[in-house]
Amino acid sequence: MVIAQEKHVDLWFLDINMPKLSGLALLKMMQQKPEVIITTAYPEFAVDGFKLSVTDYLLKPFSLERFLQAFLKAQNNLKNNNKVVLVHKETDIISIFIKSDKKIIKVVLNSISHIEAFGNYIKTLQTL
Repeated sequence: MVIAQEKHVDLWFLDINMPKLSGLALLKMMQQKPEVIITTAYPEFAVDGFKLSVTDYLLKPFSLERFLQAFLKAQNNLKNNNKVVLVHKETDIISIFIKSDKKIIKVVLNSISHIEAFGNYIKTLQTL
């Protein structure tokens, strides 16, 4: 929740089952909600998620095609609501943070060759 208070985040991928607080409980506490895509193994909370205006609800395991469909839906919502201007330039550096070996590491998206999943974890992250 600290990140949500300190930084503006346009899109969250949120699970239902999280330590200490459920994803839906966290979403209920937020005053300003970003676009939210729920990623979970629990189909029974879908209606509750949509009542909280989530963008999409991905039931694990989901395909890359389904993930991209949800992402594009969120991206279109952001564009249509003028919440963010998406600009792509050669100099833009877009990165993600991944938990690995009990550390958080920053990975530049353009450097990723492929990612192999193992359940809820990353088995292999190959960079260029």
